[in-house]
Amino acid sequence: APLQASSGKYLVMGNNDYSHFSRTLFTRYSELVQELGWVVLINDATYLSELKLWLIGVDDPATAHDDVDRAYSRLNASSPTSPTSNLQSFRPFRLVLAHSSDCLDGVAKYGADLMLTGHTHGGQIRLPGFPPFMTNTYLGDKGIYQGYHIINGVPLYINRGIGNSKLALRFNVTPEVAVFTLHQGPQNAVHS
Repeated sequence: APLQASSGKYLVMGNNDYSHFSRTLFTRYSELVQELGWVVLINDATYLSELKLWLIGVDDPATAHDDVDRAYSRLNASSPTSPTSNLQSFRPFRLVLAHSSDCLDGVAKYGADLMLTGHTHGGQIRLPGFPPFMTNTYLGDKGIYQGYHIINGVPLYINRGIGNSKLALRFNVTPEVAVFTLHQGPQNAVHS
């Protein structure tokens, strides 16, 4: 609740939000989070006009609650643009939030300027010479379970997060809280 954000506080649900709650408790949990000032994006999108940004929330792929078509439906119904100094218009930035990268194929179909995910815990336990203990995604099975990548034309960042799964242990995987700075302008997105 004390976290302040001038453009709002947004979140998407993850597998633990679904696996630890009944439908009734999930609804109560979601209402509580909203009472704390958060907007829960469950396969939905919102346009932040002051930022010229679409924020697209894809629900949890790990528990098959994701519906990318539905998440993008507002964008398809309404495509706000903003005038530039030379009276041309540009497409707003599309920022996708999803707990897991397993919805990437659907997101790639519609496009995104940046997709932020987690779920893998960065492998959680990485012993030298062995594959990570936990990657939990189809990209993880291909060795892509943390950091920045461009896959199917989608700039993707997989956060290692601060928690753990199954075992209350991390080894060789530093916890992570990432900060992203986005800049406005009519140019195409550039990542560095």
